[in-house]
Amino acid sequence: MDFKVQISKLPKNWIVLVSTSAKDYMGVNAKILKYLLSKNASGIYVTINKPASSVRSYLVKNKVPVSRMYFVDCVSRLMNADTEKAEGVIFVHPQNLTGIALAINEMISAIKGEKFLFFDSLSTLLIYNNVGSVEKFSHFITNKIRLLNLRGVILTLEDDMDPKFATLLNKVCDKVIRAR
Repeated sequence: MDFKVQISKLPKNWIVLVSTSAKDYMGVNAKILKYLLSKNASGIYVTINKPASSVRSYLVKNKVPVSRMYFVDCVSRLMNADTEKAEGVIFVHPQNLTGIALAINEMISAIKGEKFLFFDSLSTLLIYNNVGSVEKFSHFITNKIRLLNLRGVILTLEDDMDPKFATLLNKVCDKVIRAR
């Protein structure tokens, strides 16, 4: 997958839906993040599958420059992990969609310059919330990305989404990319 080629014909600020297998998903994350960070942008990574500490460790190991990465961690509180103040991380429960939105807003306001929002994986919110709530949240977030002229990546696992939810995401994204 050459992410740069896939998005080359999109407007400056775009939203893409990236679908990948569970086997490839962390490698795909690293490739996309390397590309986005190479554009001198800062990133907000909303992690709903793994604790931010695990994601950060994987990215560092794979030479992704994490100094301009900020995390909304929706996993650690579920695991009763230490969620004391960590630099560049806000901890939110995945059932608290309003809290996730507020954390994203806080980070967007604090970061200067070009920014992107990376969701890993929005479909996982369906485990903790009903489809209607996640659809409204997704619509809110994608509109926020557009209004603030950000770039957005929504990562999903193949065969991991409710068909109605998949249709909504296909409608609000500029491009759907199948990645390996």
